[in-house]
Order: sequence, then C-alpha cells, then structure tokens
Amino acid sequence: MNPYTPLPHDELRLDGKTIVIDRVFPTQVIFHQAGSMESKEVTREKFDQLSKNSFLLGAALFRNNEQIYPTPTPTTMPTPEPTLSGSHNTHARLSPSDSKRWTNCTASIAFQEANAHRVTADDSEYSNEGTEAHDWATKLLLGEIGPIDIPENFRDPVLSYTDHCQSLVVVAVTTSLQSCLDDAALGFDPPTDVVFVEEQIPLYYQEEQTGTADFIGLTATDGIADRLFVRDYKHGAGVLVGTDENTQLAIYAYSVVKHLSAAYQFPDDCPVDIAIVQPRHREAGDPTPWVITVADLRTFCEDIEYRAIQARTAAERVRERIAPLGVDVSNKEILEAAPGAVFAPSEGDEGACRWCKCKAFCAVRLAAAVEDCHLPSMSAEDMLAAMPTLDKMESKASVQGRIELVANAIGCPSHIVTDEYLVNLVGHAKAIRSFLSDAEEYLEERLLAGEEISGVKLVDGREGNRDWANEVEAETFLKGQGLKEAERFDFKLKSPAKIEAVLKDKLKASTRTKNRFEQLITRSSGKKKLAIDSDKRDAVAPAVAMMPVIDDFEV
Repeated sequence: MNPYTPLPHDELRLDGKTIVIDRVFPTQVIFHQAGSMESKEVTREKFDQLSKNSFLLGAALFRNNEQIYPTPTPTTMPTPEPTLSGSHNTHARLSPSDSKRWTNCTASIAFQEANAHRVTADDSEYSNEGTEAHDWATKLLLGEIGPIDIPENFRDPVLSYTDHCQSLVVVAVTTSLQSCLDDAALGFDPPTDVVFVEEQIPLYYQEEQTGTADFIGLTATDGIADRLFVRDYKHGAGVLVGTDENTQLAIYAYSVVKHLSAAYQFPDDCPVDIAIVQPRHREAGDPTPWVITVADLRTFCEDIEYRAIQARTAAERVRERIAPLGVDVSNKEILEAAPGAVFAPSEGDEGACRWCKCKAFCAVRLAAAVEDCHLPSMSAEDMLAAMPTLDKMESKASVQGRIELVANAIGCPSHIVTDEYLVNLVGHAKAIRSFLSDAEEYLEERLLAGEEISGVKLVDGREGNRDWANEVEAETFLKGQGLKEAERFDFKLKSPAKIEAVLKDKLKASTRTKNRFEQLITRSSGKKKLAIDSDKRDAVAPAVAMMPVIDDFEV
C-alpha cells in the first residue's frame, strides 16, 4: 500500500503487535505500541519508510476497528498444530548437522544425490528417541508443560538440558527472529534479553535454506549485543560430541548474527558462547562452552562458506552432467563431472564418514582403509574378497598356523607376510573393520526392507536367552515346588555405575560423600593389548620383562 496517508487512531497490526497512530502533522507522526504508555515521534519521511516496510512484511491497516488493507477475505479457523521440535524438519541440502562431512569431503553431497536410490532410510530407534526428547524439551522451554508432564524415562536428561538453558538468560522474552526484525522495521527497539527455542534460521551461506537451532539466547543493552548463547541438545549416550570448533553450532551462531544484524548491533568483540548439552553420556559432565568473539567466528565461518560453495557447485555440476537417475554412479564419475570436488574419508566418531549415508559403498573410503596393504600378487581389495572362512578344526590352529592357512588360501606364500606387512595391516585394521561392519549393516537393512540381493540372504539368528513368560505365575509354581526365597531369587548389590546415577546430586554437593564413595570402589587393571606406534597411550612392558634375572641356578 503506497502511498499511505495516516490518520489519528489508525492501527498497523503485524505478528500480534499493534502500532496506534496518535497525532499526524505535516512533517511529523506520533504513535505508540498498544499496551505501552511510551510514544514515539518520527519525521513524516521516516514514518513513510517504516509503514512501507511494515506492509511489505504483511502488516494490516485497521481504521475504526475495520481492516481496510489488505482487503480481508473469509477464512476458516485453522486447526492448531502441535508443538514439535526442529528434529521433525527436513534437513537442508548443506545442513549444519552434516557440516562435519561436507566441509571435509566436498564431493560427498554430489555422491549422495547421484546415488540416492542406494541410500537407505536413516530412521532408527535411537534417532526417534532423540526426536521425542527434543519435543519434550521444546514444550517445557516454551512453558506449554511442566516437569511432571515429561515421561520418567526422559525427565532427568531433558531437565538437565532445560535447566541449563534457562540459567543462561534469566529474565528473557521468548520470541522469534522475525518478531525482532518486525520490531526494528516498525521503529521500536528490540527486546533487551531474548531466547529463541527451536528457531529456524536462514543459513548465512545458503539463505534460501534454514537450519533449526535448539536454543539461542541473547543479552543486549540499547540494541547492542552483550553476549550470544548457542546450545544444542544431544540425547545420545553412545558418541560424545565435541564442542570446540563445532561447525554445526558455529553455523547457527553466525547465521543468527547475520540475520539479526537489522535489529541488533554485534560488535567484533562480542562473545559468542557455544556448547553442547549431552547429559546421558558418561563422560559429558557439565557443559564446557567454546567462547569465541564475533570477529573470530566470522573468520572461522568464512572457510565453511568456501567449502559450502565447493560442495554445492559439485552437486550442481554432477546433476547437469550425469543425467540418468537410478543408476549407480562411481566416485570416479563424480570427480570427472566435478573436478574441483574432493573425497576425503576419515574414520572415528569425529570423522567425516561417521554419519555419511554412502559410507558402505564408497570406493574411496575402502581404498583409504586398505592403503598400502596390497600384496605383490593382488590388491588389498582383492585380498579381502578372497579371505577364506576357517572351519572349526582350522580355527583351533595356532595364530601362526592360521596366518599360513589364510596366506595359502589366497595364493600368497607365507614368507611374504612379514612382520612389516602385518604391522601395516594392523594399523589399518580399525578402518577395515569399520568399513566391513557398515557394509554388512547396509546390506542387511536392504534385505529387511524386502529387497533381493544376489549372494546374500536373511537367516534366523541365535535364539535369545530364556525368560519367564509370566513372573507371577512362575513364582507361584516355584513356591509350590517347595523352593525357598533364597533359592528363587538372587540378591546382589547394584554396581557403582548404577549407584552413582542415583547419588549424583549428593556426590556433587558433598566432597566427603564423593571421596568415601570412591574409596569403596575397586577395578581390575586393564589387559595389555596391541597398539600401533601412533597410539597416544604410553607403551608398557610385558609381564615377562618384569621377571627377575637369575644369574646362577643351583640344584
């Protein structure tokens, strides 16, 4: 609506906020926000710009309590949607949660999209449980439920996360990024202290896509940011996720800085406080934040943006040059179509391959796993394929005997399998096992989904342990057989780990209790095991080296 001629008592309504026009002069306009006693006086030119921006954002104009712009149309009341966490959202092509992969392995996005027909669904019991935990945390942070409403199996970890978040910005307005931007567009100062829960943020390197941040907190003075908090909840207990230089959270943080710059000023020395809250992991402890200034965050994220451009360009080139869909595309074909892209496999919990959907059929990953493990007569890949399965009698042979059996089976003289070769092979064992495990899981998932694959099949595994179908009926039966209580039940003190979970608050509060608890615990020494020289642990002497040396022995 342009031009708009304001009249006293006109109302501009946008996203639940109402601006009321008080007085209009040829060169000035006075207005206030509904519910506030404070008026704001601006020049007519400034007001015209503010109102224009408001209408572009979707503001409605009411006069005499009737909407005159835009012309209202009859609508039906929508059904309220249940509050869900961002875990339900579809991930962006270059999603922050996948950034560990595509910032290191820039060809991985193109490879995954070209082989989409080979990728299996990633829903699992663990991911579904994590999504549900996020949902409960979201509802609690938004004030829709209380702690008692959270199921008992989720309550402790969810409360650990929400209590931590609520301690960061104590007195705050829970709002949205868009609401803050709307305030700025209407000429009002944004809130001093705000939090954003499960906020969808336009990504600074790909603004048409969004990422969902679990929790963002901001403290500010007169529109100048004092501190920005970014928190991410990890419900998993298996893999401990690191906070320092975490690309996912850095992306969220810098995207907020970029997006909110129209409402707040972010000085270069403004601290950005980033942390992961993972209460169920045994090694997690209290969150230890990665604190970085806005200036350093900008520098850190410039490299991420560069990698995003590489990954996105590679995916677009592959899409243009490799037309057929549903046909397996090799790593070599990806690199031919997108020469600037790079495959950079890396193993371990922090490796690029950890969460890659193509890790089970990536030839570059397999080649890296068996690098320098080839024999004079065959490649390492062929050697793995030719490995025999020893029968029961062969499996009982000595270690040296089993090595000779395998060497003969693959057509390799045993004298070629030297110590140097074995050391090299052991150095790659973890990566090889990881690849084989992923390949087995990948094929099994496809078979379970009903697909037929030549060379493999599903079979019934070993039966589970026997258990009582009905413990009450079983106890009644056993009583009838004359068994005493001590014969029917085992009574055993719970393990230190289980007791530690029960006493965690007391152990934190009392050093004396903690010290006494630790005095009561013992554990066996670790068994000596083989490790390669690059292992960070110190070398230890074998037991035989600790035996005394006897010079003379008399009978």
